[in-house]
Amino acid sequence: MRRYRLNIKNVDQAQIAKLIQAANNSERKRTNFNLHPELDDPVNRFFNVMLSGTYVRPHRHCTDNRWELFVIVHGEAVVVCFDDEGVLINRHVLNPDTANIAVEIPANTWHSIAITEDNTVLFESKPGPYLVESDKDFAQWAPEENEYNTPQFIEWFICGKIGSSPPEN
Repeated sequence: MRRYRLNIKNVDQAQIAKLIQAANNSERKRTNFNLHPELDDPVNRFFNVMLSGTYVRPHRHCTDNRWELFVIVHGEAVVVCFDDEGVLINRHVLNPDTANIAVEIPANTWHSIAITEDNTVLFESKPGPYLVESDKDFAQWAPEENEYNTPQFIEWFICGKIGSSPPEN
């Protein structure tokens, strides 16, 4: 009988607990665990643990094939999309106990995410390779991380009226 050595990756509750601890110790209030072996892998796939109050600056992926998939595993997240001027055009609440468990964002779409329940766990996938210098085009109408008005933007992501413009930046 021939034996095969398989490089199977298993993510269990113990691994998730370690990620939650890492997110709680992170200044950015989030951490991720990559399943893809290298950043230049053709498909990036990873678990992302995020806490309430983490700020993800609105951005888009400009290459035509750069979609992004979010699947909720635990907790609750709000995925929001914007037009080119930053007007809020839609919102998707992801919660594993509701009908909305996943959302795929098309390429060239301004988007962000807000967390409404601590220790939220998401599975994300998007085409690779991941190139830090060109992966994201950040919205000029939104603050960078750790600026004084990021809490206002997080609140707007969660509660802002569809059709509303971003808070003053």
